[in-house]
Amino acid sequence: MPTSCHPTHVCRNIPKGVMKRVKRNCSSDTKCEESFTEYKQYLMNRGYSEQLIEEAITEAKDTPRDQLLGITRKNQKPSSNRQYPLVVRFNPKLPPMSKFIMKHHHILELTQQTKNMFPKSSLFVSYKMEKNILGMITCNKFKESSYPHAAHHPHSSITPPSTVDPDWGCRPCPKKCTLCQNFLRTSNNFTSPKTTQTFGIKSHIDCNTKNVIYLVLDLKCEDIFYGPKM
Repeated sequence: MPTSCHPTHVCRNIPKGVMKRVKRNCSSDTKCEESFTEYKQYLMNRGYSEQLIEEAITEAKDTPRDQLLGITRKNQKPSSNRQYPLVVRFNPKLPPMSKFIMKHHHILELTQQTKNMFPKSSLFVSYKMEKNILGMITCNKFKESSYPHAAHHPHSSITPPSTVDPDWGCRPCPKKCTLCQNFLRTSNNFTSPKTTQTFGIKSHIDCNTKNVIYLVLDLKCEDIFYGPKM
């Protein structure tokens, strides 16, 4: 949406990208015009101005479809200078960073070495997205475990908590009931029979713990059963 926390040029270029994608995907002019009207309404519902969308449609119509498909390319002048991005986390309160670079570029011209290395056309701003709420509460990558028992399980991945409490794991209850004495297995981890992955138990649990899933192993039939305890 144009009101989202993104650089203005990003929001301004989204309608252009949408309309160029429409022209690239439509092989007939009739279908292309229908799709332009359809996606124009989508963008207006998201808060984009009609003038910005019309400019994007005009630019898409003026761009040859072969160029959008990558069959022909723009004539680009070869550049011998390297490009150096100034990577900063985006914030709407930041000053115009491009103007900031131009204003203070004279510092790089104080020595001949930096002047040759960083000409004015070689520096540009590249914004890095700030963490949002989703990025703060979730992780999109699995971290490798450094759990000490991992060496004994070369084909498994143990994922215990970062700080291991010695009391964590499956333990008998203080009363040492019949269930705990005869059926409960004391362990700090469990292994999935499907994936052979081994996972650390991240809290202290016993037969009185609620809202857990029990893993029951039938030694006679060599089968495994699962069941929740509410």
